[in-house]
Amino acid sequence: MRSLMAWWGVIVMLGLSACAYQPPINRATHLIEDAAQTLERFAAHPELKTYSRHLPNARAVIVVPAIHDNGIASGFSVGPAVFVSRTTDGSWSGPSIHDLFVSDYLRHLNAHNRALVLIVKTGPVLESILESGGYLGSSRGVPIHVFGTAAKTLSAAEQETAILVYSDRDVADDINRLLDGAQLVPDKVLNEGMYGEGATPGTIFKHIVGEPATNHYPAVTRRLRRALVR
Repeated sequence: MRSLMAWWGVIVMLGLSACAYQPPINRATHLIEDAAQTLERFAAHPELKTYSRHLPNARAVIVVPAIHDNGIASGFSVGPAVFVSRTTDGSWSGPSIHDLFVSDYLRHLNAHNRALVLIVKTGPVLESILESGGYLGSSRGVPIHVFGTAAKTLSAAEQETAILVYSDRDVADDINRLLDGAQLVPDKVLNEGMYGEGATPGTIFKHIVGEPATNHYPAVTRRLRRALVR
């Protein structure tokens, strides 16, 4: 009897796992939709909407829809990020999915559930991020300037040589600690689930791989691109 009950327990657990499983393209499209909603929410915010004035000349935009609790220790992901780059014809590339990993142990980080929008203004800064393996922060030659709900002013030169970060809470010090030395690591499973085997940020950003025409990908990507044109 106990053996039978144990087998039923295994079957139930397997059934629940099967229900919880989502194909990679489904998970990816949910994240892209979350990124689009984050941009739309920031655009409607009276103080954060200033991020949109940087979009016409931006070379890349990275959206972290929500920072997770497990980013308190070195080497842990604090959440997924949706990364898009400007193409040679001035349009936006297809989105690449990444995980944001922190570099140092972070105590009492006041950034849980905060959304972030990172704007890269110039090609050299974007190349520095990609060539370094996705590393961010002054220690990697890519300074970070955070705008919370309390606006800050930067010179044109500072804007051109840094990543501009908008957060939906005024927690600039914590976000600086979070991002300095952090790494954006491509999610191989989700990117290949969308674009096919061998897809990398480089092939996605250069349109070397085709964008899928199935699932909800076309609709959510159109929504994301609309949010990037302000």
